Amino acid sequence: MKRSQSARPASKKRNDVDYEIKTTTGEKTYDGKITLKIRGEFGLITIPLSKTKSGEKPFQSKATDEFTCRTNDVGKIIRIIIEYNGTKSDNIWHLKKIQIIKGNETYSFNANIRLDYNENKANVYPIDQKKEDYVQTELRRLRGNLHSESLKLRRPLHKAHEPFVYNDLKPYFDTSSVEKAIHEPLDTSTGYYTRLTALRIVEPWEAYGMDYGVNYELLKQRRNRGHSAKRSTIKTDESIDRTQGSTHLPEFPCVSMQKPVEYERPLTMNDVSSIRSFLQTNKTIKADHKKEKDYKRTQADFFRMQLDNAAGHSPTHRENMVRVYHSYLGTTPGSKKALRDLCDQIPLNATKTTVEATV
Repeated sequence: MKRSQSARPASKKRNDVDYEIKTTTGEKTYDGKITLKIRGEFGLITIPLSKTKSGEKPFQSKATDEFTCRTNDVGKIIRIIIEYNGTKSDNIWHLKKIQIIKGNETYSFNANIRLDYNENKANVYPIDQKKEDYVQTELRRLRGNLHSESLKLRRPLHKAHEPFVYNDLKPYFDTSSVEKAIHEPLDTSTGYYTRLTALRIVEPWEAYGMDYGVNYELLKQRRNRGHSAKRSTIKTDESIDRTQGSTHLPEFPCVSMQKPVEYERPLTMNDVSSIRSFLQTNKTIKADHKKEKDYKRTQADFFRMQLDNAAGHSPTHRENMVRVYHSYLGTTPGSKKALRDLCDQIPLNATKTTVEATV
């Protein structure tokens, strides 16, 4: 009796498909080569954009070029990677739009990017993938802001026999993490990482464990024998009438605003633009009310603490006291305006008779 041998199904080979690529160049002509990489659900292909369909020179000023290529079908296009292959630093390619036609599918990309010798790679996503496009826009905006802020710091000259304590604050303007987020694929999973934060001074071996250990636990500090375990109760002076105002520094300047109901949910990157417009609108509306409130409160505190008696002091101390008023009380725009109006009434260089008449 012969056993029937079942034939092993052969693996299906992906068919080739025609790609038609249309690019629109900006106002400046680009003289160089461009490589296009298409990432799809079935893999990655590379297409050099060197020879146009019509045979004309590509990437001319305000020109729309067509390129054709027949290669493997990558399925649904997730993103494209445009690589700049120029050698001159002043040779810039402004890509306004790019469109890819693959069989019966059409993918449009609103690129509007500039590639040069320094920034030689860009990830562009289809228009229907709004979330990925918005993330790329925010990352590029953040990189530009960090770069512009870093240019404001100028390294001073190092003078001989003088201490040199200049710090360029490089970690605060480091754009390497932003560059990595811009160029790395969005669909790759990253490995685990950990970093604990210490609330006290730690030993070197504890700092090493915090950096390289997973779920590292800090050792608890021992209490001194003389330290009581009971918490001391905070005593408040009930004789002070706290409704009359504040004798300490004013509150941190901020505009109080109500949070809309639709924002009481998990937010995504697509909500950033609407939140910014909401904050900007409410800040301008309620800032005037906050300014008027601080103006009246500072006036009440000024007279309640008898700060207007500065005219009775000597002229040498009078000017310093006014400076102290502005330093401690002038923390908001409203309080600054109130102090300017009140301190202008204090005669700084008055004679003795003028001071007595004022008192």
